[in-house]
Amino acid sequence: MANLVELERRDADLVLRWNDDSEQVLDYLTLRLWCPCAHCRPRRDEEVRKSEFEAELRKLQNAKPHVDPVGGYGVRFTWTSGCSAGIYGFDYLGKVAAGEDPNA
Repeated sequence: MANLVELERRDADLVLRWNDDSEQVLDYLTLRLWCPCAHCRPRRDEEVRKSEFEAELRKLQNAKPHVDPVGGYGVRFTWTSGCSAGIYGFDYLGKVAAGEDPNA
């Protein structure tokens, strides 16, 4: 995957711009659903748990998150409510934005 050169936060989603001049759009609900932290990841293991997790996320305020770089490989999103523990590697973000399972 290419290197992330810009991350634009918008009201309901973010735009990922890569050094190969490609762009991807990722909505905040999907981003939160794929949080890679040890608390959120197991909640996607079974379809029933994943549906419950998604319903819980839909109830949270989906405001634009604060973004902090983590080393040269990823970012952390800080939300006004809900989990802010996940560190999203750039490859991971690209796969989520492409609609792929980043853990496969």
